[in-house]
Amino acid sequence: MIAAFSSADATLRKSVVSELWDSDSRAEAVLPALARALKDSDARVREGAAHALERWQPPPASALPALVEALRTGDGELRYLAAGALAEWGTKAAPALEALLAATNDPNVMVRNAAARGVRRIRTE
Repeated sequence: MIAAFSSADATLRKSVVSELWDSDSRAEAVLPALARALKDSDARVREGAAHALERWQPPPASALPALVEALRTGDGELRYLAAGALAEWGTKAAPALEALLAATNDPNVMVRNAAARGVRRIRTE
């Protein structure tokens, strides 16, 4: 399955990400591939990877840097999903507090709201 992340076929890459998002499988071996998928050329793959990481419990610390980087992309939907994933992680996302605080000034209101939710969860849990 991990090899499919390298396929030239964006539909196949999206299918693999969707399978991880929809399944209860949380194999640590796929985390590096999901982190790379946050940088995929296809928006559907990037968004699917963010959704998969949001649902991952317990939150994988190894994916935190990739989500923080996603907060800084030009893709508003990906920034929103990354902020939402970090918000879902609560105090496990504490190392991303500075990035979430910066995202509360994002031009996209959805990103600002998700980032603010993440900041609240980190500070109050």
